[in-house]
Amino acid sequence: MSSNEGEWSRFRDPTLFAILGLAFVGTLSSSLAAPALPGIVAEFGISEARAGLVMTAFFGPATLAIPLVGAVADRYGRRPVVLASLLLFGVAGVAIAVAESYPVVLVLRAIQGVAFPGTLPLSIALIGDLYAGRTATTVQGLRTSVNGVTSIALPAVAGVAAGFSWRAPFAIYVLAVPVLVLCVVALPDPIVSSGGRDEAGSTPGEGSPPVTAGGSSRLREAKASALELLGAMTPTIRVLVVATIALFLVRFALLTYVPLYLVRTLGATEATGGLAVSVLGLGRFVIAPTAGRVVEGVGARRAIVAGLVGFAAGTVVLALVDGVWVVVVVVALLSAGEGIVNPVVN
Repeated sequence: MSSNEGEWSRFRDPTLFAILGLAFVGTLSSSLAAPALPGIVAEFGISEARAGLVMTAFFGPATLAIPLVGAVADRYGRRPVVLASLLLFGVAGVAIAVAESYPVVLVLRAIQGVAFPGTLPLSIALIGDLYAGRTATTVQGLRTSVNGVTSIALPAVAGVAAGFSWRAPFAIYVLAVPVLVLCVVALPDPIVSSGGRDEAGSTPGEGSPPVTAGGSSRLREAKASALELLGAMTPTIRVLVVATIALFLVRFALLTYVPLYLVRTLGATEATGGLAVSVLGLGRFVIAPTAGRVVEGVGARRAIVAGLVGFAAGTVVLALVDGVWVVVVVVALLSAGEGIVNPVVN
């Protein structure tokens, strides 16, 4: 068998589909919730500002949980963390569809946030654990494509569903169940919880993160590594980090603002609100693959500046326009700026 045939035979491995399914589930975190926000405002009689807590209740706990879940996954193994996360993420998401009060919605979103690091972020780690070289790069590309397609298709579907009921988009979280079953059947665990050899026959440290004896030791190591990283950052890297954080803060604000503005202020349908969320991901899917050619043409610095200026200008224009389809077009255009910035900064 040729090396090329051997590589592509791996892509028929159910383990690969389990990992891509894990990434798919993680991408549902905001894709389904954002189009439902106008209906949540009407259902519970809350302000648009309070409705934004549906997103905050997810991303706040998710941000805090990422390093903790990573430490647990390194200590006890990827597989149990993945399975528990999928179960929590899916059950909490579907439960929102039958929630009878707004505080319950927020609590369930927070549970989803805690479970999120065990989905999309761990899918990235699993690729590094299980694949190497060109195959690993190709699989990471497949994962990115899955994220891109999902971020475009699912908000539109959720928007149509929200036209029937704000609860309907959350029922789509049931898709976590077949992914959970696939992971139970097909997902190995290359990380072990104690000294010895992993499933690939290597000892900890030979291609897998080291396993420490206790949680306090790992926390000390993580703190030391973080301080070392901060000390090694050049001024340029610090600027890029701040720019990236600012871009993502604005992006997630738009995920909340745009559907509410279109439906509650401009009288658009929930389907149109979902479409606007979909086109916000268009830049990642269409523009990001061309970033390499852009850098070759104008250089990395100019590409980043141009992308940030385009994203910022589009965000300002959104405050000045009041036509439904004009808003959708502006969102699509500003997404091109993000599509350039992300890959170049990375």
